[in-house]
Amino acid sequence: MILTATDTLIRYVEIWVPDQGASRLNRAACRVVGGPQLAESERRNCGGARSVAAGEGLAGRAWHQKSATILQEDPSELLDRISLECGASLAAVVAIPIFRQHEICGVVVLGLGAGFGGAEIWNRDDRDELAVSVAYYSGLPSFEFITRYTRFPKGAGIPGQVWESGVPRLLRNVNGSDGFMRSFGNDPAGISEVIGLPIGSSHGFADSVLLLLSSQQTPLAGHMELLNDSLSNTDWQKSLTQHVASGQAPVLCCNSEVSLPHGAEFAVALPMYRNADPVGTLCFLF
Repeated sequence: MILTATDTLIRYVEIWVPDQGASRLNRAACRVVGGPQLAESERRNCGGARSVAAGEGLAGRAWHQKSATILQEDPSELLDRISLECGASLAAVVAIPIFRQHEICGVVVLGLGAGFGGAEIWNRDDRDELAVSVAYYSGLPSFEFITRYTRFPKGAGIPGQVWESGVPRLLRNVNGSDGFMRSFGNDPAGISEVIGLPIGSSHGFADSVLLLLSSQQTPLAGHMELLNDSLSNTDWQKSLTQHVASGQAPVLCCNSEVSLPHGAEFAVALPMYRNADPVGTLCFLF
C-alpha cells in the first residue's frame, strides 16, 4: 500500500534532462506527491524556470558543481518561493545530478517536508576519509550530533562502501543494526532504510556520496527499490528500466504508462553509472 503525501518525506519531484547539445537542462516533468498528474501546459509553469544553464537554479548548480546540493536555509526566500510555486510546504530541497562518465544525464530534484529523516553529502577530507560536508536532518538531533564526529575510510560503513565500489546501495531494517552504528541514539524516531548514491566517478571511485535517510514514521517514499537491469523480473520493473535505458536519463512514469505495483500513482527512476557502465536504477514509488 502506498502512503499518502502527508506520510512521506518526499513531497515534490522535478526531473531535468539535458537538451540535444547538453548546453542547458530542460524540466521534463514535475509532480506534487499526492497531487494530480499535470497537463503539459501546467507543467510549464510548475516550479518556475523551464530551462537552466550550468550554475543556474538548484538543478543547474548541482550540474555545475558535479555534486548533490541541499537547500535548507531557514528562513529562505528561495525555499519559500519553490514551495509556493509547486504548491507544497517544503522544509528542504535536494538536487541529485546524474553523470555517465563526464556527460550529464539529468538532475532529479526532491522536495522534502517535515517529519523524520534526512539527507547527507559525504566528501573526502584532508585525511582521505569521508566526512559530511552538507546535511539536512529532520527530527534527528542525536543522529546529527553523532555524525559531526564520524568519518569513514574507503570500504567502511555505507558511505565508504559506496565511495569504494562506485555502486549504489539500499540497506533496509537498519534501526539498531550492528552494521549501522549511528542508529544508536535517543531520537524519537530511528532510521529504518538508507540509500547510498555515488555522485560522479573517477577511476571507478565515487567523487562524492549522497545518503538519503528514511524512517518508518515518514519514509522517503511509499516504496523504494534498487533495480538491477539484468535481474529485473517483473513486468513493471522491466518496463521501467527500459524507459530509463532508452533515454539514459531519469524518468517520471505514471501508472497509465507503467503498470505499477502497491497501488502507486507514479514512479521516479534514477539511472546510476560507474564511469560509463550502468550499475542499477533507483526507483521511488508514490
